[in-house]
Amino acid sequence: MLNNNIDNQAEMRKKLIFKLLPIVKKQGISPLRTDDIARYMDISKATMYKYFSSKDEIIQYIVKIYAEYITSIDQTIFEETVPFGERFQKTFEQSLLIAFYISDTFILDLKHSAPVLYEQIVQAQNERNNKLKKFYEKHIKTEVFNTINPALILIQDDILLRKLFEPTILIQNNMTLYQALFDYYILKKQQVIHHKYKDEIDDSKMESTIQYIVQKVSNYI
Repeated sequence: MLNNNIDNQAEMRKKLIFKLLPIVKKQGISPLRTDDIARYMDISKATMYKYFSSKDEIIQYIVKIYAEYITSIDQTIFEETVPFGERFQKTFEQSLLIAFYISDTFILDLKHSAPVLYEQIVQAQNERNNKLKKFYEKHIKTEVFNTINPALILIQDDILLRKLFEPTILIQNNMTLYQALFDYYILKKQQVIHHKYKDEIDDSKMESTIQYIVQKVSNYI
């Protein structure tokens, strides 16, 4: 019985936090008062305090979710039995989702309002990047990937993908979100994959993945 209560409490906490994430993505967390947070969670302030002792605890919970999401690399990437093209596409898909869910607005707000928690996000990003660098280095060694600096590719993803999710950028450049993401995928493929192996990658799989993500984005807004 006690374990069930604990599980129910944990599940409810997660559900309430997930209601808040679209708002945090747009506004950051520091501008939100506890009254605002309770309203976005669609519960009373008294009920909110049954699940979270303070606004600080809510922020810590959000950072924990984001840090775990950043570091949870799909193990498909490291499966030698999976074609390299599918693994390359999987890294791109995960980078897309991270760039969408964890916005610059939230990151910058966290950096100024809670620098210790901001460092947890930075550490998570570093952990993920170190794993991906090994993935790139291995395929550079076998000459499947071009001789590039993996760190620059990862920086490019981090900066450019976040920009492509900004409506103003899309409007200024007369692009749809789907077009921008797919064109960037093609650009990255040209940068990374050795010309001898480009035709081995099935781009239609990435088309479907990006369509799914675009739909996910429209539902999230």
